[in-house]
Amino acid sequence: MVRRVTFGAFEGNSAVSDTPMVIYAIKPNGDLQWYRHDGWQDGSGAWTAGGGGVTVNSGWEIYSTVLCGYDGVMYGIKPNGDMHWFRHQGWREGTNAWAGGPSGIKVGTGWQSYATVLHGPGDVIYAITPTGDMQWYRHDGSQTGSQEWTAGGGGIRVGTGWNSYSTVFFGSSAHIGGYADPDIPRMLYAVTPNGDLQWYRHDGWQDGGQEWTAGGGGKKVATGWTYGQSFGGYFGVLYGIRPNGDLQWYRHDGFRDGSPQWTAGGGGKTVGTGWNSYTKVFS
Repeated sequence: MVRRVTFGAFEGNSAVSDTPMVIYAIKPNGDLQWYRHDGWQDGSGAWTAGGGGVTVNSGWEIYSTVLCGYDGVMYGIKPNGDMHWFRHQGWREGTNAWAGGPSGIKVGTGWQSYATVLHGPGDVIYAITPTGDMQWYRHDGSQTGSQEWTAGGGGIRVGTGWNSYSTVFFGSSAHIGGYADPDIPRMLYAVTPNGDLQWYRHDGWQDGGQEWTAGGGGKKVATGWTYGQSFGGYFGVLYGIRPNGDLQWYRHDGFRDGSPQWTAGGGGKTVGTGWNSYTKVFS
């Protein structure tokens, strides 16, 4: 039985300690590499398959955007806008077992019209238009790869002005060991061109409501965020990749309310090197 957990309750909690922090990376030739950061809780350099990862699929160079959901669910968007669904059944241990086959199942079209697409909480997908509108979608068929959607015909607009950011990413998973903690807030982080890191909380994430905490521009929680790629993990853990390939680990202890409290906030902890050899890295 998975116990309910709260951030900071790592010691002796099997629900947290047994949940792998899986990171995927795509090589220029399209190979999909699997890594597991065993030191995700405290930023230690402990890895499974840390020396280059395990190849779990190939052909991923055809996707212009890749999203990672929960329990092995992934999406790839082609330049023509087709969205393909995948489920990596071997996500915990790095085996190449896939539901729907290694090429995935097409679950949508027209996604090339968005400048940015990112996976959010639960089955939610956010998409940002070139003009800055943020559209909310929910893929109700996320567990099987069916084409069932809520707001599938263009989404629901839940925000504006998001084209002012150079990077937007989802920052905190509340899914531990297959259990979704309803008390963990669902945050988005946005990076301004000058490197400020802004925190948002979409309180209307479940049904596409326009309720936000810090919706009018976000809360500034950090500066100097100049990473080429950034992505979030569990309970406020964030990663950034430097131009030289160093993978930096941070833990935003203020992730619940947007306060600027951090562990390793002054530049992060280097937990890996050589990550600039990949075209895309995501978790």
